[in-house]
Amino acid sequence: GIGYSVESDKEHGERRPDVVIKDVDKRRVIIMEAKHSKTYEMMEQNCEKAIEQRKIRRYFEEFLDEYDSVVCYGVAFFEKKCLVKLVEI
Repeated sequence: GIGYSVESDKEHGERRPDVVIKDVDKRRVIIMEAKHSKTYEMMEQNCEKAIEQRKIRRYFEEFLDEYDSVVCYGVAFFEKKCLVKLVEI
């Protein structure tokens, strides 16, 4: 009711990103892809994998005409630690 739409595992592009948040009023979209890391050292690599996955699977393309800003987050988790990287389209 406050202008945001949140989708989880809904088809976009060629697959299903983990989370898509749309802010229709401000014409922006956030796409999040998360990865579980088996070690602390793998978190950086898994963030990069998540970001690369959004390019390969073209999650963001359908939003480019309708929204002014598309931001993609790659998120990696290991135990209680989290690493986040972002790419603005």
